[in-house]
Amino acid sequence: MKKILTISLLLSLWVGMGISTNVYSEKAKMPPKIPHSVTDKNKDCLSCHEKGAVVDGKKATVPKHPQKKNCTVCHKPAQK
Repeated sequence: MKKILTISLLLSLWVGMGISTNVYSEKAKMPPKIPHSVTDKNKDCLSCHEKGAVVDGKKATVPKHPQKKNCTVCHKPAQK
């Protein structure tokens, strides 16, 4: 019984200090937006991004997960 009270007290202090108990939601982040339009002409993302090609003076970001070929499932074009 004493352990339960101690745990309850520590948990209430932890939550009271503003420390979140929902770790998943803090780590969940949206994938970065695509900073350019996606058209039929450039929809093969890895043609530029696989090796970090320079296009119009800007270097394409090399993905951390090149094995995933369908980029627009997660990444969406930024609204302008």
